[in-house]
Amino acid sequence: MMILGALEESAKTIVLKPYVLIPMLIVTIFGYLINEVTISLLEGYLTDIILYGESLAQIDPIFYILGTYPIEVLLLIISGIIMLFVTTVAFVSIAKISNKKSFVESINSSVMEWKRNLGMVIFGVIVFFLFFVIFFGILYVLDWIDTITGGIIGPLIYLVLLWIIFIVLAIIFTVKLSFTLPAFAQGEKVRDAIQRSWEMTNTAFWNALAFVIILTVIAFLIYQIFYILTLSFLELEIVLISLGEIISMTFFALGISHYYYQR
Repeated sequence: MMILGALEESAKTIVLKPYVLIPMLIVTIFGYLINEVTISLLEGYLTDIILYGESLAQIDPIFYILGTYPIEVLLLIISGIIMLFVTTVAFVSIAKISNKKSFVESINSSVMEWKRNLGMVIFGVIVFFLFFVIFFGILYVLDWIDTITGGIIGPLIYLVLLWIIFIVLAIIFTVKLSFTLPAFAQGEKVRDAIQRSWEMTNTAFWNALAFVIILTVIAFLIYQIFYILTLSFLELEIVLISLGEIISMTFFALGISHYYYQR
């Protein structure tokens, strides 16, 4: 019942309170700007690939980029952090709206609490880093096992085990931490919000997993509907794709928030 209730409340909120789409509209605008900046910053490297493709093929691309374009890489990292910050503020604003706060109060408090939101951004970066540290650490162990067994289990590692491990890690990280932001929106400290999300899913992990999967599928279908519409209205392609992104992301944020607050 919690799953259906959260989905129903999310749909009703978008229909009855369309202003809830504004935070993700801002995120989408920032996304396009960041995309333009990214293309501009990578222009030099892309030109190098076209002109010196054969030579670059013999060089580690990561070391080449860091050595040749350090300022561009730094600006890309800063752009990514800004995008993550804007998305966090938008998500927190939507969570507050779903928790019966007014639109103005939700936006204003989310913006004024920029230090708290920055802390959440730092947490997000750490989680992203830890995920890949754990994943590549496991990969290193599997490579070592493959080496000492003479390469016998190599195909099994890369075709089966690697994907299973990646999916399991993604599920654990996603489900256990999905409800951190709505808890954070209630005024919890970052540490406490993480604890709330973790404790909530300790006793309802499979229900939370089912909900996240269903919510993700619905959000994806919403985006796909608008994407398909672009095939019939090519002149409105950017508008329709943007609408699909805004509505799908808002629905996802509302769903996570309503599910958490109905617990």
